[in-house]
Formats: sequence, structure tokens, C-alpha cells
Amino acid sequence: MLFYINEADIPNSLFLREQSNLKAAPHFHESIEFILLKKGHVRAFVKDREIPFSDGAIFYVPSFAIHHYEWEGEIDALVMMVSSTYLTTFKEDFPHSDFPLLMNDVAKNQEIFSLVEEWNRKGSTQHLTNVGYFNLLASAIVKNYPLRQGDQDVFDETLSVKLVQYINAHYQEDLSLESLSNVFYRSVEYISKCIHTIIGRNFRDYLNQIRLKQVFVALANNKGEKSLQQIVSEAGFTSLPTYYRAKKRYFEDEDVQRQQDL
Repeated sequence: MLFYINEADIPNSLFLREQSNLKAAPHFHESIEFILLKKGHVRAFVKDREIPFSDGAIFYVPSFAIHHYEWEGEIDALVMMVSSTYLTTFKEDFPHSDFPLLMNDVAKNQEIFSLVEEWNRKGSTQHLTNVGYFNLLASAIVKNYPLRQGDQDVFDETLSVKLVQYINAHYQEDLSLESLSNVFYRSVEYISKCIHTIIGRNFRDYLNQIRLKQVFVALANNKGEKSLQQIVSEAGFTSLPTYYRAKKRYFEDEDVQRQQDL
């Protein structure tokens, strides 16, 4: 199941922590993400690409890129998720460029690791200080690696962000492409293309995945207080047959994905 990590997209948010595991389920967020791998071997899956990296490498995930990780054995990594608002100065200087996905020159990365470890130790809650550290990080990357051409497949990034956030906030309602078109004053075709470009699937499949997630969580926590009909209705499904069709389609998609992974 694909997840939108909306808590990562609070304006000016910063997550910086040393971790021994990474997010295994496919997910996406507007925030950008860096994995500074101190120890271990990891395979990143992003934008339909598999990219392995190991000790001393740095992996970067752009805004809204669907991604997840697999690894074997122990890993030790600095994980950083940074609100896209931190990119303001970088985008002013390099408006059509982005960071490379994989930075695996261990010698060059020593400077970057040292900077981020210092940032992590100090743990500042002041936004201005964090912006300063991020700009130093961006400067170190620019100095050591060639930038890549910015992603061209974002149809309308600002609108796409608002669409994803709206769907996640209003999944219990009677949502449709037509209702989104009325809310955002864009054509149905334009809305559909924005959603598909950002999350890689159509509106209805994504909406049903959000609703299914809510049903699965509610069923796991249900102590007999609610019927399946009530749980399904509260998640936004109009009927049990609609829920069963969405569930069947989801598990069929999962089976196809597992077969492709074999």
C-alpha cells in the first residue's frame, strides 16, 4: 500500500535522527529526504529505479518521489527529512537543478557527514539556525557533486501538493474528480493528470487505498463495538460491495507486485 506521510509536510519541519532501520513501505511526501549511511547495505527504490548504496554513501529523495528501502543485516544511518521551504535559497541560485540521487564518493562525503552530525548533536529548535545548516549542506553538495536537471514530470507542483493534502483530509467525503475540479477550479482532465503525475496512479485507486488503510486500522482496533458496515462507511465507502471490490483490486495489485519482485 502506498502512503502519503503528511506529518512530514508541516511547513518548516525538520526531522534529523540516527536510525537502525528505514521506511520499508512505499511512501511519499513533499519534504526532501537524505539518507547518510554510516554502516550497512541498502537498496533504494525510487521512481521505478533500484539504486543500491553502502557505507559512506548519501542518498537523496526529491519531493513527492515514491520510494522505499530494503536492507539486510544491521544498518546505521542519519535520516533527514526537510521541509521544501528550506530549498528557497538553493532554488534561487539553481532554479532548474536538483541534488543527485546518489552521492557515493566516501572521501567527499566526509565533509557532509561531519556537518550533519554536528547539526544533529546541537539539535537546534531555531528555524534560522536550521536554515543556515541546510544552506551549508547544500553548498557542500554543490561543491563536491554535479547537480542534475530538475524533475520534469511534475505537472503543477503547487496544485499537486494541495490535491494530495485535500484528498487525505477529506477521504471520508463523497470525493470525485468532478468535486475536486469544483474545489480547485481546474478541469477534470487537468486534476487527473496532476494526481497521476505526482503519485503514479489514478485518483480512484489512491483514494481507495487511503480508505482501505483506515478500515484495516479500525478493524485491528475494533473490540466488537462497531459492525463492518459502520467501519466501512466511516472510512468513506458507500457500501460493502464497493469496499470488497476495492479490497480485491488492492490485493490483486499486491500479488502482481510480488510476482514482479520475484
